[in-house]
Amino acid sequence: MTLQELADRADVTAVIYAVARAMDTRDWDLLAACYALDARGDYTNATADGRDAIVASARGFLSPLDATQHLIGNVEVRTLETGNIETGDVATTRATFIAQHVRDGGQFLMGGTYDDTLRRGTTG
Repeated sequence: MTLQELADRADVTAVIYAVARAMDTRDWDLLAACYALDARGDYTNATADGRDAIVASARGFLSPLDATQHLIGNVEVRTLETGNIETGDVATTRATFIAQHVRDGGQFLMGGTYDDTLRRGTTG
């Protein structure tokens, strides 16, 4: 593995962590900065087309909660494709998560996987 590949993998992992941090701190600008304008969110029970829709969806779900904590682990960069003229540099990833949500003294815990495709470039 080259030094550039290691740096690219670290950058990909940093984006995944930034999304979790943005949700937990309710930093909607940071969350928006993690997505391209044409990003698509595909969740268990819904989809969101575009960065603004993704942020609005997260805000709508998380804002009523008193606190959240997303713990991300086992980040695996499955493919790292560089130099693709049509799509730019692309990475596919899988990460596990546990998310604790608190509201009015009650707590609930969620867990699962995040499967993501990331494209290098500006967020627009």
